[in-house]
Amino acid sequence: PFDAMHIVDGVACVNVAKCTGCGACAAVCPHGVIEICSNTENKPKVLCNNTEKGALVMKECQTGCIGCMKCQKTCPSEAIKVTNNLAHIDYDKCTGCGACVEVCPKHVIVKA
Repeated sequence: PFDAMHIVDGVACVNVAKCTGCGACAAVCPHGVIEICSNTENKPKVLCNNTEKGALVMKECQTGCIGCMKCQKTCPSEAIKVTNNLAHIDYDKCTGCGACVEVCPKHVIVKA
C-alpha cells in the first residue's frame, strides 16, 4: 500500500525508505519468503527460505541456501544456526560483524 515493493527480474525488492513495516507483503506472499524483521539494522540477513537439501535447492535457485553450515561455523557470537537446511540468524546475539556474509558460498547472506 506504500509503493515500497516492486518485482525486479523476478525478485521482490523493497524500497526501505517507503516501507512502513506494515506486514502486508509478508501476509500475502504465497511462498512465505517475505518476513518483517525488527532489530536488524546493519546486520546480515538470509535471503532464502528454502528448506530443501543443497542439491534440490540448486536445481530450483542459483542463489539459495544450501545448508553448508559455513556461516554457523564462522560466526564468533554463535548467532547463526542451520536448521532444516537453512541458516537462521538470532538478532539478539548478532553483532553485525559480517563474517557470515564473507563465507557464504551462495551469497545468500547479505549485509543490509
